[in-house]
Amino acid sequence: MESKEGLEAKARAILSRWVKAKPEQPFPDFAEKIGLQQILERPVFVAHLETLYDVRVGPEDVLVPWSEAIDQDAVSKDIWGFQAPLKQDFIYQEGELVFPRSLEPLACGVCEGSGGAPCKGCFGTGSMTCGECTAKGHKSCAQCGGLGRIACRQCGGRGMVPNSISSSGQSYESRCQACAGSGGPPCGQCSGGVIDCQVCGNKRFVPCPHCGNTGRVACVQCRGQRQLLRGHRYHVTYQPGYERGIYPPIDIPPGLLPEDPPRAVLGQLVYQDEGSRVLKTKDDFPCPEIRTAVDELLKRAVTSQEKLGAQARIVKQKLFIDRIPLYSVIYDFSGKKFSAWISPVGDRVVSDRDPFTELAGAWAGEAHKALAQEDYDKAEASAKKAQGISQPSWAEDFMQHIAALKRKDMRAMAVSTGLAASLFLGGVLGLFHRDSPHLFWPWMAFMILSAAAAAWLIKPSWMESFSRSFGRKAAMALGAAPALALAAGFFALNPIRSLDQREFEARLKDRFGPRLSDALAPEDMGYLRAVIETYQPRGVEVSKARMVLESNDRRVELERLEAQTREEMRRKKEQEERKRLLLAESTFKRTPPKKGNGKKVSPKKRRFSGSGGAFGP
Repeated sequence: MESKEGLEAKARAILSRWVKAKPEQPFPDFAEKIGLQQILERPVFVAHLETLYDVRVGPEDVLVPWSEAIDQDAVSKDIWGFQAPLKQDFIYQEGELVFPRSLEPLACGVCEGSGGAPCKGCFGTGSMTCGECTAKGHKSCAQCGGLGRIACRQCGGRGMVPNSISSSGQSYESRCQACAGSGGPPCGQCSGGVIDCQVCGNKRFVPCPHCGNTGRVACVQCRGQRQLLRGHRYHVTYQPGYERGIYPPIDIPPGLLPEDPPRAVLGQLVYQDEGSRVLKTKDDFPCPEIRTAVDELLKRAVTSQEKLGAQARIVKQKLFIDRIPLYSVIYDFSGKKFSAWISPVGDRVVSDRDPFTELAGAWAGEAHKALAQEDYDKAEASAKKAQGISQPSWAEDFMQHIAALKRKDMRAMAVSTGLAASLFLGGVLGLFHRDSPHLFWPWMAFMILSAAAAAWLIKPSWMESFSRSFGRKAAMALGAAPALALAAGFFALNPIRSLDQREFEARLKDRFGPRLSDALAPEDMGYLRAVIETYQPRGVEVSKARMVLESNDRRVELERLEAQTREEMRRKKEQEERKRLLLAESTFKRTPPKKGNGKKVSPKKRRFSGSGGAFGP
């Protein structure tokens, strides 16, 4: 048995690691300041049993290729006499198991007893032409291009170079001085411009990869054996199982040991055994009493096998037992006495009351007080500190309650901000389009969409980690964002102006047809001018209509100027004619009458006689 000093050292080490693992460390020297009054070691033994189950589904009748190596007693064997290969122990895996059920051979119906068929790749010859040398047995040298020598740069490998050209145009050549007419030095990589084929060894043919140089392909049914046997095929599934038992079954407080521990040694390994079938109880256990726990595990494994069905067997099992020393301690701290259970597995400490629990209770009081004052940040901080050192049962519900209050506060702030932004921007939208008769429905659509978008987007759960002041600002921004985005979209798309534009174009089309004319009647020009003056203040595009109106105005002005010019010319002509007549009359009056035949001429006749004809005033 371990000494008291050794137990105290282990207990203090576990307590020290336990305190250091807490987010809040109000008592960093807790393990050194406590006074251990009593410490008892309460070891437990944890038995781990791993089982591999062989589950078979079938049989399915199949035909098995005949072979002389088949066991003659295979037909009389039980199906469990055949084992499918295992890739790895104690993991889930699948496989197939095929074995004969009769030794009477049958002729293969696929190949009709021939064992195969001529290979289609080599047409039964067993070899194929070499693709590397194209059945030539050699390859052209890549170094010299098959010339057998390295071409001279001066003559290009010809051995001759141009010399002169005669007067008739005929060219003459002379021997190349650089290579002395040889065309270049011999190639050192080949012999005569060719090299050996490394694939076929200059044999021009290679073994057929489809049939392995046999010229025949084995039958897929009998695999070239020409005969078959009737057999069975089973689908095999290897399923792992795991059971765990603790001894002695003492009242261990919840949380002292992990509920779902890893399949590994948690403490000190004291026993290990492995077998291919259900393990038998042995006498070399660390204590005789552990046999009860092991027998219980073995019974569980058999029960699991029975649940898998009649075609399930246990093929492998592994048992190991580890010893976990648990400690029950009584200690005093700051003048108060406490008790606790200590486990080295994960440095866990479980107790109904400890200094951290009392401190967590004080922080809980601060959290409730701050919550009553609607100081959510302080309440949350105090609750987190209490949760960090003690994990009280109320902490999780309290944190959820604070989060719900923060969400409610942020949602209210976001909704009010979104409503105010919607009303303000809706007012701006209405003021901007106050002259339009199409304002109502787009304005209503904007208000409804902004409210719906705000209700859909305002999910401030992601703001719970923020402080209240920052969270409220974020909620305000989030509440106003949908209204701002929709307002920007409305001003960009401007559906009210689009409706006004459509109405403007429809009125012009009803009055003037599909195209405005440059020769409008005065009443049509007045109508067009009135329509333009009505829709232009609404932001409607009236430039084309205004251009037509201005064109008609210019036309009318030109016509007016032309008429005025004609009238002035007519008046001017009349004035000139009157002046000429007056001049003619005055000239006639001043001229005395000529003496004639002695007859007296009356003034009236004299006025209308003579050359030129005077008409008088």
